[in-house]
Amino acid sequence: MTNKSIEIKLGYSKVSEIGFIQNVDVCYNGEKIVKDNGVVLVINKNDKPLLIQTNDKKDKRYINKNQTYIGDMFIREEYQNRGLAKIIYQKIADELNVEIVKGDPISNSAKKMWNKFGDKISPQKK
Repeated sequence: MTNKSIEIKLGYSKVSEIGFIQNVDVCYNGEKIVKDNGVVLVINKNDKPLLIQTNDKKDKRYINKNQTYIGDMFIREEYQNRGLAKIIYQKIADELNVEIVKGDPISNSAKKMWNKFGDKISPQKK
């Protein structure tokens, strides 16, 4: 799978007290590959840093303007362990022109991905 074979479909969005919320479905060959309600993004479109509450209540995380926090992303089992998370995150960063910051990874594969790629994924210049 390549970046071109992954399609990002924007779902519902709303402005809330925690920032701009955007739901995203991720498809491969027209088939949804993320579980449940897709992927939820919190995008800071304000000039002030935005506090994000993570799974670990002690972890206070702030995102700056044009940065994005991605909630848990669960890829369907038949698509796991293929390195898709990095492709998906990069595609979201590129298409929405936002910087994705490290969330609160709960799976070992997510922890490995963030250890390999650092604390953020920036949009690539086209």
